[in-house]
Amino acid sequence: MKKLLIILLSITTITTTIYADSVSKKTLVLGFMPYISPSILLEKYTPLADYLSKELNMKVEIKVAKNYTEHLENVKNDKYDIAFLGGSPYIYLADNFNKKRVLVRYEFNGLASFRSIIFVNQNSKIKELKELEGKYIAFGNKKSTLSSQVPMYMLKNAGVDIGLCDFKFLNNHENVFLGVLFGEYQAGAIAEEIFLENKDRGIKAIAYSPRVSTHVFTASDKLSKEDTQRIKKALLSLKDKKVLTSISKNLSAFVDVQDEDYDLLRDILIEVLPILEKR
Repeated sequence: MKKLLIILLSITTITTTIYADSVSKKTLVLGFMPYISPSILLEKYTPLADYLSKELNMKVEIKVAKNYTEHLENVKNDKYDIAFLGGSPYIYLADNFNKKRVLVRYEFNGLASFRSIIFVNQNSKIKELKELEGKYIAFGNKKSTLSSQVPMYMLKNAGVDIGLCDFKFLNNHENVFLGVLFGEYQAGAIAEEIFLENKDRGIKAIAYSPRVSTHVFTASDKLSKEDTQRIKKALLSLKDKKVLTSISKNLSAFVDVQDEDYDLLRDILIEVLPILEKR
């Protein structure tokens, strides 16, 4: 585990951003990394912010970081009251900075786990992972759980010679989808939820990853235990389908979460982070 912590630290550079401290004020900040374009992200999550505003009787404001590194720094320094995190960023913060105040995780179609999907253009003749050796492959941000880290594990365990592949790390899942759709890359990797939203637009899956725990929301250390419990209760009580399906048409609920739910992903990261560090 110590080796994993050192590697995680080595691929995360330090940047600084300043947001107004919203603790003990009438506004709560809900923070995201740009795993999709900020405009689409705001469209998806504004109904959730409105729901929380009503339930908590205070304004909830969405903030989107410029990149993954800035987002991690904001969470680490308690610049958000509520933070959205993928599994890998959560592990980095939990294991290095004791950031373990988890609130809830996603449940898709009744499951609190999801997968990475490696996909190709629907006209491609590629049918299995081994055929990707030597090909142009689009991944998302290098720190992304489902569009880079888990897919690298999939290729490695399929016996693909990683050194023969030409990887391009794009900013987000949306760019990966478009790159493969328009033929710039021969394959790509995205989260299953993003794939399902776009599967009828000219792409097809060739491989699915093991299931790992879904995205998580965490609470700032500056929040009181009472406020943290109020936020968690509001999220667990959310039943409005319009709010849920605005985020993803397959999102069925927010459910309870524990730190150990991410242990499988911890094992995957031990294998792939040394590879990604060299790319």
